[in-house]
Amino acid sequence: MKNIILIFSLFIFSNLPVSGQYFNETKRDYQWIGGDGPTSPPYHGGCGINFNDIPFSTDTCTLPSLMLRGDVGAISDWKGDLLFYTNGRVVIDRTNNIMPNGQGLSIGQIYYDYYLYYPIYQGIIILPEPESNSLYVIFHQKIEYINGSGLTVTGLYYSLVDMTLNNGLGDVTEKNVPLIEDTLNEGFMTAARHANGRDWWMLTGELNRPYFYRLLLQPSGISVVGKQVVEKASWHAVLGLASFSPDGQYYAQCGFWDSLRVDLYRFDRCSGLLSDYVDLGFPLPAGDNGGTLSFSPNSRFLYYCSAMNMYQFDLQANDILNSRQLVGTWDGTMWGAMNTCFDHMQLAPDSTIFLSTSGTPYLHVIEHPDSLGTACGFVQRKITTPHVFYEFPNYPHFRLGRLEGSACDTIYHTGIEETSSSEPMPLTVFPNPCSDWIQIDVGKRSNAQPRILVIYNMLSEISAEINVVPFQGMVKYDVRQFAEGMYSCVLKTDKKVLSTGKFIIFR
Repeated sequence: MKNIILIFSLFIFSNLPVSGQYFNETKRDYQWIGGDGPTSPPYHGGCGINFNDIPFSTDTCTLPSLMLRGDVGAISDWKGDLLFYTNGRVVIDRTNNIMPNGQGLSIGQIYYDYYLYYPIYQGIIILPEPESNSLYVIFHQKIEYINGSGLTVTGLYYSLVDMTLNNGLGDVTEKNVPLIEDTLNEGFMTAARHANGRDWWMLTGELNRPYFYRLLLQPSGISVVGKQVVEKASWHAVLGLASFSPDGQYYAQCGFWDSLRVDLYRFDRCSGLLSDYVDLGFPLPAGDNGGTLSFSPNSRFLYYCSAMNMYQFDLQANDILNSRQLVGTWDGTMWGAMNTCFDHMQLAPDSTIFLSTSGTPYLHVIEHPDSLGTACGFVQRKITTPHVFYEFPNYPHFRLGRLEGSACDTIYHTGIEETSSSEPMPLTVFPNPCSDWIQIDVGKRSNAQPRILVIYNMLSEISAEINVVPFQGMVKYDVRQFAEGMYSCVLKTDKKVLSTGKFIIFR
């Protein structure tokens, strides 16, 4: 095969490392941006989804002459404010202007042939440089025509953004630096936090061979640490999507359009190795195609979605393959000449799962993805965005922390002190009043430690105790079994009360 380039690029930081900074990553994915610019008819216009608001809000924005379609990446600061985004061709700052040196990502013939977007799905991802306040790494695949056989990924590259430059709007300081020069599977770009709670793992598959490259992002730079042979993988899936579970224990991938199947593995966050392969199939009904997937917030369920059908797998079942349930089928609704069938799934910060319709302003939603079977609450066209929303930005699970007690828990193993404050902070509860479900934002404080959310009734009796895992941002809870009345909720550790709130149940 082609030459493999091992990069140990030592970035020279202007900022000193921030001890324990990794726990400030909880809102990096709070801004979703989509749509297209004014030269992309017929339904042009940019729009964003803001998860800082409870419930989330949608708004419009003015994009440059581009489309946020296919290859889309974005990143926010630790407070959830947008920093920059990309469509795989250019890097755009938060004022919707192209950054200095921001043009020409993955430049080549395809870059010029597709002048509004980059024709690849999940071929880009943005990660914050560990222990830096200002540096961000864009990992991006490059595709080219190979021997007249269509588009093929010819390598993996990185570009570096420094947010201290250009008056705080950012500048691309390094661009198109090669990491792997090899033919790779198209897409499948995702990342998981290392068990040490600071670094990042990323996997990418070699085309037509059962190999996974393992890449590690550390404060010292990026390294390709080796290749793993996974003989039973459906490595022939040329184009596809992948995801790590929120707890980092699983990795799943599926083919998109061709080689339609789902692969599931265990993932070792210390070594970056896959194991315990499970072949989840599976042939689709006649006339069906496509393929996307997402894990539930509690990492118990894996959702796989074709263009017309939504399935759920229970990863706690003795036989995962035969746990498959059909939880939704497209109802045939059209938007003008466009259908609203299923396109791309992504787990949202509010613990729901969004599903795009690629070419219409509608988004489907799995409202309770931690629930078994049809209780997951799959609602078609739940959301209408101001403009067409094609694909979502490709995000990892930023709220995943260190793996406590593991052999790799060597950096923050003594724990992280909680944010000091003399008074507990208020909890945000929505909706309030409520009738069936509540949603509580538990990410207001340092949350690297396990916490407990306790709900009390009007008599100060405990109605529920909910374990809140490290780096969990939202809690959704079914209160249909509770009587009407006033309730209070307390978020605490075994040492102190962190936050308090109140809500009313009214039916």
